[in-house]
Amino acid sequence: MLAHNVLSNAVKYNVEKGWVRVHLHDTGFVIENTGIPRGPAQPVFKRYHTEDSFRGLGLGLSIVEKICSFEKIDLQYENHDSIHRFRFTFMNRS
Repeated sequence: MLAHNVLSNAVKYNVEKGWVRVHLHDTGFVIENTGIPRGPAQPVFKRYHTEDSFRGLGLGLSIVEKICSFEKIDLQYENHDSIHRFRFTFMNRS
């Protein structure tokens, strides 16, 4: 569910001739994509938040955030030069 929601958003909200990349690491993974620029204060994880030009319920990334919290996965979001980067790091579960 976590990967599906992030990847489907990466495709859905991408730009023409854009790209999606997935980087796997020992301690987690990163999903990044080209996309519409957003301001630093825009709430990507807020429930029911959607981009004005797209239709959707705005629940996908909110669900991702909840899964990460429950499963003890550190989630970081960055947006720089129209590149959206979601970094997932598996924390020690001991």
